[in-house]
Amino acid sequence: MSSGIQVAQARTSGIQELPTAMLSSPMVDLVVDPNLWKLSLSDPSVQPRNRRAMHVAAMCSGAFAGAFLHKARGAEASILVACVIKFAITFALVFVKGEVREQPKDVEKAQGGERSYLNFAPDVFSMKV
Repeated sequence: MSSGIQVAQARTSGIQELPTAMLSSPMVDLVVDPNLWKLSLSDPSVQPRNRRAMHVAAMCSGAFAGAFLHKARGAEASILVACVIKFAITFALVFVKGEVREQPKDVEKAQGGERSYLNFAPDVFSMKV
C-alpha cells in the first residue's frame, strides 16, 4: 500500500519524472536524457535530469547505508532506523502545509476545468484533482 501512496503523491505533486516506488525507470530516463551532459545546473531544461540524478544517488546511498547498518548493528537497528524515518515522513505529510502552484489558464481549459497542483501535497484527501 505504501508504494501506491508514494506513486500517487509523486504524480499529484507535478514531478512526473520520479516514480518513487522503483529505481529502474529514473535510471533509464537519466541515461537517455538529451541534457545529460549539459554543464548547467540552474537551466530549467536540466531540472528533471538533476532530480533523477539525485533520486538515483539517494536510493543507492540509502541502500549502502542500510547494508552497513545491518552488518554493523544487526537487523534490529536497521528496522528501528527505517521506522524512525517513516514516522518522520508521515509527520511531515500530516502537519507540514504545502504551497499551491498556479497552473496556466490555457492548460486548465485544455484539461476541462480547474485543477490545483501542489509542490508538496500533505493533505491528499482534501486537494482538488
